[in-house]
Amino acid sequence: MEILIALLALSAITNIQGNPLGFKPNIVILLADDLGYGDVGCYGNTTLRTPNIDALAQDGVKLTHHLAAESVCSPSRAAMLTGRYPIRAGLVATNRLRVNMFIANYVGLPDNETTIAELAKTVGYKTALIGKWHLGLSKEHYGDNKFHPMNQGFDYYYGHILTNMKDFSREGDRLETLHDRYTKEGVQFLEERSKDNNPFLLMMSYDHTHTAIRTSERFRGKSKHGRYGDAVEELDDGIGEIMTALDRFGFGRNTLVYMTSDNGAHLEESGVNGEVDGGSNGIFKGGKAHGAVDGGIRIPGIFRFPTVLPSNIVIDEPTMQLDTFTTFANLIGAELPKNVQIDGKDLMPLLKRKRSQTPHQFFYHYCGDILQAARYRPKSGNKVWKLVYETPDYLPGQNRCTFACMCFQSIKLEEPLLYEMVSDPGEENPVNLKDHMKIVQIIQEAVKKHKESIQPVPLMMTWYKGLWRPNMQPCCNFPYCNCKDPVHQS
Repeated sequence: MEILIALLALSAITNIQGNPLGFKPNIVILLADDLGYGDVGCYGNTTLRTPNIDALAQDGVKLTHHLAAESVCSPSRAAMLTGRYPIRAGLVATNRLRVNMFIANYVGLPDNETTIAELAKTVGYKTALIGKWHLGLSKEHYGDNKFHPMNQGFDYYYGHILTNMKDFSREGDRLETLHDRYTKEGVQFLEERSKDNNPFLLMMSYDHTHTAIRTSERFRGKSKHGRYGDAVEELDDGIGEIMTALDRFGFGRNTLVYMTSDNGAHLEESGVNGEVDGGSNGIFKGGKAHGAVDGGIRIPGIFRFPTVLPSNIVIDEPTMQLDTFTTFANLIGAELPKNVQIDGKDLMPLLKRKRSQTPHQFFYHYCGDILQAARYRPKSGNKVWKLVYETPDYLPGQNRCTFACMCFQSIKLEEPLLYEMVSDPGEENPVNLKDHMKIVQIIQEAVKKHKESIQPVPLMMTWYKGLWRPNMQPCCNFPYCNCKDPVHQS
């Protein structure tokens, strides 16, 4: 009997030190591109059909104050994958180059950063990235592929290294079938995992709703909001197919599903005929690329994990997308990287309602390498304060720029603005600073300590590294550089 008790105690210790659930949960990340907070039914949209995303919220936990680390793609995605503010990796703009614009350059997620996929592999997970990467390809010369997803922790990759910009898309091209191909790849990966019994991390990194927008024929013209609305509804349909596959292959109950967007909707985006190609950020001010205003960084955030998380729960506490790194690492029993600053916090106690407040007290909001605002959640009460140092240089009378707001063009305020974000989520009515000097002082001191924690690293988004280099450009079918999908020919 004593031996049995000892063995049970040892088993309990192993579970605590390794995996807190006693089993290795699967993880599926559903990452939309430029999807706005106001584009989804469960976040208030009444004119677009998103039943599958809405079902995730119904079956899980919906976060209403979920924040990206940046308001543009590359740094935001880097933060989610590493659990660190992008400035710690040097993946921030110091000029106009706010995202990676070319495949053939030296820009990418530094290979000394640790991604959640790399952590998952250390504890026996199979990993896959399906879709957009946007975090580099070659580091020093053509073909070294040091920034490629399969050298950043992913066992399998299907997608495109950059993003679906307008310059490589035209009507009738294969971009119209891309979403369906992503879905097929995701389902196939799940089917393969059902045969080998390995736990897995699958990241579905969709192109929707980034431009250029192309949908399959069955969704074209079906929504009430043009081709942008068509893309939202096709995105939702693909998510539904992944969820159906999870159940079909027996993964539905032991899989944590996380659905989100990389940043806010692109308000300035339009087609050649003036049609709207961007979405809605609801009541929040601004949008994609606008820096620290909430329209650019407030994003959907839904967690579904049957038997582990409650269902149909709404949490209004502020959280960050980069928290998923620490949350997932702890959940699967992976050891966090040592000797580096991890900014993400474990959200599981909050999601499970074992704690009522966010694990953060302070949040820092950058536009490139400029800290434009900081957010403070006091330990008591229900207020959330945001101190703003710089604002976008908007067009007169509008909350938008010409195409994309530039960090170096932001307006540096002589005196910061202070907002209470619970009562004023649209950042319309700053409070009187003199009446809230204690709050301001607390935030200022936190900002000072945060800046002191930033260690100098090589900058990745410089003009030199970002320049297109013809000798680094991948090209199939030389000299035409006209490629066909080797997997899905039809």
